[in-house]
Amino acid sequence: MAVGVFTNKPDAAAAKGGGLHRFLPHGSACGMAVGEPAYDKLPKGCKQGDVLVGSVTYGKNDRPKGWRVEYVVPCAPPADPKPATPAAEAKAEGEEKTEMMKLDEAARDLRVKALATLSAGGTAKDADWAELHAMLSKDWPDHLPLAKAKLARMDREVTRKDSLAEVVAAADAIIDLVDTPGLAAFFGLKAVPLDDPDPAAAKLRKEKDELKEALVDALARKARAMADMEASSSQAKDGAEEAKDGAEAPPPPPADGSATFDTSLYRLQQWEDGLKTPSNAPKYGRLVVENLTRKAHIGALLDYVTKALNENPKLDAALDTELRAVKVKVLGELGWAHIAENEKTWDIINKPKAFALF
Repeated sequence: MAVGVFTNKPDAAAAKGGGLHRFLPHGSACGMAVGEPAYDKLPKGCKQGDVLVGSVTYGKNDRPKGWRVEYVVPCAPPADPKPATPAAEAKAEGEEKTEMMKLDEAARDLRVKALATLSAGGTAKDADWAELHAMLSKDWPDHLPLAKAKLARMDREVTRKDSLAEVVAAADAIIDLVDTPGLAAFFGLKAVPLDDPDPAAAKLRKEKDELKEALVDALARKARAMADMEASSSQAKDGAEEAKDGAEAPPPPPADGSATFDTSLYRLQQWEDGLKTPSNAPKYGRLVVENLTRKAHIGALLDYVTKALNENPKLDAALDTELRAVKVKVLGELGWAHIAENEKTWDIINKPKAFALF
């Protein structure tokens, strides 16, 4: 086992250099320091306090067996701490919770589920919903499922047209709660599978998937709300001279350009690969139709709507009606009036509003 030789003790302690070669005139002297061998290079079986014996020679005409050198084996150096993985941090955080904290969280989750039940009860339950939401928001202002419940309520089909600004605000609240750089870093690497043998790692993966799902849902709802706000604003400007009832115009989109349909859709595409896939029409069909309509890509729009209707036979009734109306309109714009008329006829046959008694 070889050791390094240094010009001074500080260099030996820092292992700086270690290859001292020097010629000295006869009768002169110089200082030098022998460095300590690396602990992992020591012979196997050595333990603290053992003495290793070796030799050192100075020049070609030195002692045949050299000068005696001794080294006392020190104690083992402390092991380098392993970097904490996100799964380990999540596991440690879960272990730190007391029983009372776990009970509080269980009661909170039960009340959040009750919000969904109240939302399903229609507008008659709005007062109860608002009271329960205010109570939960006071104690858990940054709870993501609570923010999701509010967004789902604001974006109900029966009332969303009257609360588009609230929909955007609720979506922004969710987007602000999600650490998007951290989430992007997590999914930027090969994520652990859900069946990972480490329960903490599998739990972390599930939590990240839920975060991503919440972010994508918020971005999609925000993009749709922005499209409706921009359309309402445009219609209000076009019909300002004809309006005589004095009704208040819907809120216009932000004038600073911080949020528009295009920017919201762009952010959504960063997180959702299957946005334009026809099989995902139940989630994003309205957004894709709006985007293609704005770009005046009539051929692509007809292709998308046709595939979306064929691949999703059990679409929501309102969305199915909207897509079929878009298809008929596009066929008319292409000059295929006979095909458009045929589509209308088959719509009546396939989806009759009522049946004859006899």
